Amino acid sequence: EGIDEDSERQAKELLVKLAEYKPLAKIEELEEQNYNMIDERLNNGVEKFNREEEKKEQQEKPQARSSLKERLAAKQKEATQGNNKDTKEQEKSKNSHREM
Repeated sequence: EGIDEDSERQAKELLVKLAEYKPLAKIEELEEQNYNMIDERLNNGVEKFNREEEKKEQQEKPQARSSLKERLAAKQKEATQGNNKDTKEQEKSKNSHREM
């Protein structure tokens, strides 16, 4: 009763405008959520990729930079295995000659 017609009309107009803004606010909220989700995935994906690359590099570095002692031990091992193979082949050829 204490509200005049002009104030009532303004209030109704404001309610209509407010109803228009609510869906826009909801859309903006959803857009922000989507942006955050995409941003998080992209950033985590890059970090994961970088971590995998670092692991690969770390695995390759020790092999490329083996110490002189390790390389010498590997060569000696190869030589002894090669000598064992040569010795076995020589024994086989001797045995085959004996059978003849």
